[in-house]
Amino acid sequence: FWGIFFVDVSSASAAEQALAAMAQRHNVGSNTEAFKRWLTHSLEQWLLILDNADDPLVDISLFFPVGNRGTIIITTRNPQYRIHATVGSRELGEMNREEAITLLLRASGEENTDENPNARDLALPIVNILGCLALAVAHAGALIMQNVSSLSDYCSMYLQSRKRLLEWLPEQAKSNYEYTVYSTLELSLRHIEKMSTEIAKNALDLLKVFGFCHFDDISEQIFSDAWRNIPDREENQWWLSNQLRMLCQNRPETWDPLPFREAVYLLASYSLIRLNGVNHRIYLHPLVHSWIRDSLSDQAHKWWTISISTLSMAVPDVNSHDSHVAHRRLNSHIRSCLSFRSLDNVLVGYDQGAEWSWVMEFILYNYHICGQWRDEVMLAEKALEYSKRVFGVENNWICNFSYIIARSLNNSAEYHEALQILEPMVDVSVRVNGVDDHLTLGLKSQLLRSYDRLNRSEEALEFGQNLFDICKRYKGEEDSLTLDVMERLAFSFASLTQIEEAIRLSEESLKKRKLTEGILHPKVLESMNNLALLYTKAGRRQEAFGMFHQILESYMKVFGEEHPYTLIVTVNLARTYDDVGRLDESMVLLAKAIDISKKTDLQSHHRPKWEKRLQRMRSKSADASKIRLEEQDEFEGAYESSSKKPKHSTGFRQLFKSRRRIKDAE
Repeated sequence: FWGIFFVDVSSASAAEQALAAMAQRHNVGSNTEAFKRWLTHSLEQWLLILDNADDPLVDISLFFPVGNRGTIIITTRNPQYRIHATVGSRELGEMNREEAITLLLRASGEENTDENPNARDLALPIVNILGCLALAVAHAGALIMQNVSSLSDYCSMYLQSRKRLLEWLPEQAKSNYEYTVYSTLELSLRHIEKMSTEIAKNALDLLKVFGFCHFDDISEQIFSDAWRNIPDREENQWWLSNQLRMLCQNRPETWDPLPFREAVYLLASYSLIRLNGVNHRIYLHPLVHSWIRDSLSDQAHKWWTISISTLSMAVPDVNSHDSHVAHRRLNSHIRSCLSFRSLDNVLVGYDQGAEWSWVMEFILYNYHICGQWRDEVMLAEKALEYSKRVFGVENNWICNFSYIIARSLNNSAEYHEALQILEPMVDVSVRVNGVDDHLTLGLKSQLLRSYDRLNRSEEALEFGQNLFDICKRYKGEEDSLTLDVMERLAFSFASLTQIEEAIRLSEESLKKRKLTEGILHPKVLESMNNLALLYTKAGRRQEAFGMFHQILESYMKVFGEEHPYTLIVTVNLARTYDDVGRLDESMVLLAKAIDISKKTDLQSHHRPKWEKRLQRMRSKSADASKIRLEEQDEFEGAYESSSKKPKHSTGFRQLFKSRRRIKDAE
């Protein structure tokens, strides 16, 4: 190129000043139009780089010279500027790790790996923590160049003083870029703040909530579900003051997606978020995610409260296949939000009353559905302490959180601990809520489960029959809680060797559930699993085998493989494979369940038992292989002898028949 001209177009005034200065420097005039005319009439090839074209309110086409003698490159984080492309556009995403490491070493002056052979290894955690973002990597290199940090201690400094590091403007660097990581993001934020429109206000509010969600896969459904579940404004002002403003103002009868979408499109136009896929799921770079929270300073507590209450309102309250998918997607955002406060401080300073108890109940329900029972217990214990502090020792919330704790303890096979909570709490619930209250009956249902699992079979049977009669009288014969009690009563009968009565009750419960719920409903799958276990106990292994196959396939659809229910059914199917003589397939399934349990710590209380079973299976398989190998050796030895001495061929036939008999027996 005859000439290369670099212009900052982050604002209209900055662009006009730069172009006017260039016109004066080349003695062609004193303003933007003079510089454009000069390039338009040039007979040489030139390159004009319009940098930082991020503000959608700036019409950068006003700075284009006309004609065909030159080339214009626009650098922007605003995808809307693709409309100016005449030969295409290219999106530069994150660098790969090797590229990021190379950039870091060059920017830091450490590119001579002969002097520091470990440089690339030291650089790897730095580029990982910065998400391979080019500006951040170059910025880190400049700090290392100036001895503010080093390759070996940058990560520890980042974790201690992230905000200060990313705001630091190096005095000298290999790049003449004048913005730090955070000032670049703040520049976009200031542009939006200056708009003062309703769309801009909604965008800024959403961005603050995004900062507490997980940075990956934020969906519109979270906010539409929260909107549907927010109480009426006349009923509860607390919810309205602790929710996103856009969810509470001018509430129509149906969800209007336009305000939300206008806001996220505005954020995307400044590259503060990224929209992916047909459903426009929202993603943030991890550094943008961190910057949002760092920029809140004294407002962080307020926006954490708004974020967690909004997420709690988004928890589906319907137990269905679709709701379980929504639960799984929402769970990562709830856990992310809670991670920004220690467990001991989650409810410290909140004494408003029942509102925070509701927030905790919704979150705990999400934990329960996602099978995170240990975390559910720990959080429920904090909610129980809060309820005692706010409401006293005997009230509905105490009963409710005690039920949640006991249910999760039962799920985790901690039956003694559950029993210690349930026995006194049943009496409290009878006094507070009444004998026929749903919560009282739920506590009794969990108590029945503890009795049965602790082999108190006769006590469980008597207690269960009485509870079953109460549930039928007050809840009806097809109520879900009544059917839960029916199935637990079936196991009590099975424990006392009354297997036919147990199967009858379990089959009846499953039949009723199928009439009211879909085949993929979690309660239907649970009932099928219970019935299959009883079939196994009754020796009806082929029926159990077919049911476990169907259940596992369905659980994979509903919960995914990393869920305690899925692991339990996987192990049940593995046992059934073993029962029908398919040892190899049994070992594969059981080994997979153990690996997932180790990776996720799910069902860790069952894992030692599973590992012992797998060890026995492998020993059994090894013994069988040894027998087959010895037979093969004998077979080959007999063949060699017979080839040398034909008269002993009858011995060979006898060995062959013996081997066939053993194989048939296997």
